[in-house]
Amino acid sequence: MRLFLLMLLAGASLFAIDFSPVLGHTDHLTYRVHVYENGYIFVRYPEFTFENANTALLNERVESIVENMWRYWAKDIENNIREGFGDRTSYALDFQITLVTDRLVSMTFEDYAFLGGAHGNGFMRSLNFDIERGTVLQLKDLFVDGADYIAQINHFMREYFQRVQTIAPFKSIKENQDFYVTRRGLIIFFQRYEYTPYAAGNPEVFIPFSSLHGLKDWVMKISR
Repeated sequence: MRLFLLMLLAGASLFAIDFSPVLGHTDHLTYRVHVYENGYIFVRYPEFTFENANTALLNERVESIVENMWRYWAKDIENNIREGFGDRTSYALDFQITLVTDRLVSMTFEDYAFLGGAHGNGFMRSLNFDIERGTVLQLKDLFVDGADYIAQINHFMREYFQRVQTIAPFKSIKENQDFYVTRRGLIIFFQRYEYTPYAAGNPEVFIPFSSLHGLKDWVMKISR
């Protein structure tokens, strides 16, 4: 696996990682769970095994996300340990599959790195993959052409940020806004410190499908 090689190259024997595959499934979709673990690092992510022409593309996207998240912290973690601060160094990355349909796999990845100090930090990422077309979906791909999805979603965001403590004013979601999908609706999420204090974690705002207009037919079928 590319991730395993990357982690070995990042620190040779320092990052010698145990590997153990675990089988899992959700609905009709099957996957293996890969776990890399030593005294400092815990990384857990899926490799999908169901028969589909685009399964390999889905796995490539999963590995790319996990590798990029790990790469952000790898050098600092390696330096911390080499300098004798292993007792205050740790990294964990895990995933959650939030929805599987005949058309869509939606999932999240979250990591947390502690390098000393008052607390650690980390990021949350998502992957919304169109199994039928072999492509990564953005928010706009869930709506028909011409639907003003940004204005609709911004309405919910403004209501949310009026109720919580913020460190920056909210203006609008981005075109490539982070989100994931559940059976009941969309979850829009933000990073730590993006709009709220550290204690708020990753703010998540649920928007029911029933409150959105202009969704494509196959998206509307998710909640039926």
